Amino acid sequence: AHGRNRLGTICKGIAGAGGEAVRARALLEESLSLYRALDDRWREAVVLLYLGHVDWINAKLQDAGRLYEESRGLFRALSDQRGITVCLYFLQPAYDWQGRSEEAERVVEERMML
Repeated sequence: AHGRNRLGTICKGIAGAGGEAVRARALLEESLSLYRALDDRWREAVVLLYLGHVDWINAKLQDAGRLYEESRGLFRALSDQRGITVCLYFLQPAYDWQGRSEEAERVVEERMML
């Protein structure tokens, strides 16, 4: 329960991060290390998703896309369709903004199949 509360606090902090994006990233990276040490793959996937959001906020779209892809891979390994769908939702505009329209199209098609 403690980990879940901490993750919720971190995620809420990102939503209003603005100038606090550096602190949000540090907290998320710390959480990522802890969840990896605990072999908590689901929380690892969630933290990767939120790290992607921090990069998105900072216009680091390639990095955001890479983190969304990594998160999606973990959700796939866990057979978590909801997590996969969320990652696909964010991957599509990340690809579009990078001019990767074919990949963005594939993501939309995959999302519609879920």
